[in-house]
Amino acid sequence: MKNKATRLSIFDSFKTKGDELTGEAVRQRHIISHLAREENSLLMTRTGISQNIAEKNKTAWKNVYSGVFRDLDEILIPLGIVEEAGR
Repeated sequence: MKNKATRLSIFDSFKTKGDELTGEAVRQRHIISHLAREENSLLMTRTGISQNIAEKNKTAWKNVYSGVFRDLDEILIPLGIVEEAGR
């Protein structure tokens, strides 16, 4: 049985909206691309990633942080897509 908590969502789209990606899919894609492009280790933290996503979406970073934290801790790190350093 598949554990939904560790399900990668980067290809998920809405069934009723054609090819529009879900918010979770967009967030996971953004996390992966941000970590791949960023060279400054200070901007590769959960807070740095959240601030970058929030800036692009014109929202408060604190509203994005919980989703970024969950995606990293429950999905991207356990699947081996992202490696955590410095803990």
